[in-house]
Amino acid sequence: MSRGWVWDRGLRGLAYFFSACLLVSTTGCFSIESKKDPNELYQMALSGLSGTDNFTFRGKSVIYGGNQALIREPIMYHGTVTAHQLQRFQMSMANKQETSFADRWNPLKQLEEIKNLSKSMEIDPYASNRTHIVMRMTLAPEAGKKLLTQNLNDEMRKLEERKIQVQNVHSLSLRDRSNLQSELGQIISNGYNKLQKMTNDMQVNSSYTLWINRSTLLPAMLYSKSKTNYHEDGVKREEVVVTESKFDGYQ
Repeated sequence: MSRGWVWDRGLRGLAYFFSACLLVSTTGCFSIESKKDPNELYQMALSGLSGTDNFTFRGKSVIYGGNQALIREPIMYHGTVTAHQLQRFQMSMANKQETSFADRWNPLKQLEEIKNLSKSMEIDPYASNRTHIVMRMTLAPEAGKKLLTQNLNDEMRKLEERKIQVQNVHSLSLRDRSNLQSELGQIISNGYNKLQKMTNDMQVNSSYTLWINRSTLLPAMLYSKSKTNYHEDGVKREEVVVTESKFDGYQ
C-alpha cells in the first residue's frame, strides 16, 4: 500500500469530516445555543428588543372552532415602536381598520407576559439554521389558564372604560348616549357572567415558537398556538387561536 494512497485517503477523510460539520452547523454545530441555556437566550432577546430604538411588527391571528372552521375573520395587526415607545398598535378585520383594546394580539405583550410564567423551553437544533435560532416554549396548563383569564378580564375592564367614555361623546344626544351606555352595560354584565362560567373548568394548552436572529439575537418571528376547552350552556366547546408575528425595521 503506497504512502500516496494513504495520504489521499486521509485527505478525503478530513474533507468528509469538515463537510459533515458544515452540514451540521446549519442546525447548531459549535453555535451559541450550545453554550447558552434557552432561558438565557430568551432574556437576551427581550433585553435586545427593549434596548432597540425603533422597529415595527405585523402579524395575523386566526381563531378556529373544534371543527377547524373559522369562528371569525382573520385579525390583521401591526405596530410601530419609536424611541423605545409603542406609538401605534392597530388591527383590522375584514378590511375594517380600528384601534384595538384587545392587545393580547400584541407580540410585545406576549413576549413579556410569558417571561415569568411556568413553562418548558428548548432550542430546536433541527429547525435552527445559519441565520436563526429557533426556540420552542410550552406553558404549564395552569399558567396558560391564568394568562388567558387575565387577558379576558383586562378586555372586559377596557370595555367598561369605553362605557364611561360614552359620557363625553358630545356628538350624540343625551338619549343616544344613555341608550349606548345601557347597551354596553348589558354586554359587560353578560360578558362577566359568561367569563366566570367559562373559566371554572377551562383547560388551556399554549405553545410558542420564537425565531431569534443569530447575529443580532433580536426576535425575528413569533408563532403561538393556544387551544382552549370549556363548557358553554352545558355544551363542550373548543377554541384554537393561532398567531404569527414578524419583526423588522430594527434601528
